[in-house]
Amino acid sequence: MSRGGPTEAQLQLLGYDTTTGKRRPAPPPSPPPLPPTAYAESAPSRPPVSPQVGYDFVDATWNHLLIGKGRNRWSTRNGVPHMHTPQKTIDAEKDLKGVLTLALPPGFELIRFPVQLLIDVRKAITLSWSKRKKADAEANLIRPTAKPDSDNIIKLVSDAANKVVWVDDTQVVDIQLVRYFAPVEGLRIRVRRAPSPPFWEHIA
Repeated sequence: MSRGGPTEAQLQLLGYDTTTGKRRPAPPPSPPPLPPTAYAESAPSRPPVSPQVGYDFVDATWNHLLIGKGRNRWSTRNGVPHMHTPQKTIDAEKDLKGVLTLALPPGFELIRFPVQLLIDVRKAITLSWSKRKKADAEANLIRPTAKPDSDNIIKLVSDAANKVVWVDDTQVVDIQLVRYFAPVEGLRIRVRRAPSPPFWEHIA
């Protein structure tokens, strides 16, 4: 090395090997940072520690002929009147309870706070309808209005979810139900933390 030239420390900073006098190969560039959505997709799927409003604790699909909660019936046994639940209601509630159980995430514990219940009621399109009417149904230009009633569907879902999703159906403080035609008949059921109604902000 000639007098007045760069020192070894300066050569190292410039990327030279002081033994061979050759420039060391540049390190490979670091990968660009992932966008926020990529971190969410690469992270393991698990419930948040403190789920916020909008998080689905349960998202279950029940492909079944639509049925609502039937009224209790009176019958007489040996001259003594008895009240009983229709067998169709018992069977449907048992089946729906099983579907909800399978939809629960691992480690799920019964919900003990107010919840929002969202129900999609999907009615199968009648095969004998004309092409035009079927097209109108698919485009939601016509909506199903036949039985079962919406309130009986809500009651069936609420009772099936007792001791499976929540402790008691009195925790359901917000209900949204929408009915429309679809290729497969049944229900889609979602349970979320209940949001605060906007009008609460304006109560003195």
